[in-house]
This record gives sequence, C-alpha cells and structure tokens, in this order.
Amino acid sequence: MQGTEKKNLGAWGEQVAVEYFQKKGFEILEKNYKTSVGEIDLIVTDKRSVIFVEVKTRNSVRHGSPLAAITPTKQRQILKVANMYFQEKRLSIDAIASRFDAVGIFVTMEKDRLKPQISHVENAFQSTE
Repeated sequence: MQGTEKKNLGAWGEQVAVEYFQKKGFEILEKNYKTSVGEIDLIVTDKRSVIFVEVKTRNSVRHGSPLAAITPTKQRQILKVANMYFQEKRLSIDAIASRFDAVGIFVTMEKDRLKPQISHVENAFQSTE
C-alpha cells in the first residue's frame, strides 16, 4: 500500500470511528489532537470521562491486526499527549476521570463498497505512572 493510500485509509477509519462514537452518544471533543510529542486520533467524552482514542485501520492482516499496532511505545506517546491536553485545557488529571480506548477497524470490500468491522476496546491500556 502506498503512503497516500495508507493515509487515506487511516483518515477514512478515523471518520468511521467518529460516526461510531456519535451513534453511541459520545461527544467528540477533538480530532487529530497534535502536540510537540505526538498526536491522539480522537478525544471524546461520555459526560463522565474524557476518553483518549487511538484508531488503527487495516485492510489486510499481513502486518497483524489493527489493535496489535498500538505498541507499548505508542501507548507511552499517547499518555504524554494526554497529559499535555490536560495542561492545555487547565484540567486536573486527578479530578477528571479519563481512560484510553483503542478502536481497530478491519476493512473489507462488499458490493464495491468499503465495509468496516469495528473492534472497540475500553481501557485498552492505562498509565503506568
């Protein structure tokens, strides 16, 4: 898969995840939240918690499942970005419930249309600090 095609698939998967969360009643706070240390695909809330979401989309298992791509290194990066988000928004990380979810999207073609299979893992990883 070429770089542009991979990027387009990733953007498509993130939009699928946005729609998935909206259908479940979540509010989207941020999409592609970027800092100097990295990016978080989505930040959503269910009115009780701030949820940091990493989305991985694949159309082949050649490189493993989508969720397997969220490595410990990526998890540490997401935790750093989440901390920066709390600082920027002047929120206390201790006062507001938060969690880290993962969404894996496996894409197949069905009748000339992309069909997503969504796996949502709540509390996919936690801060070790």
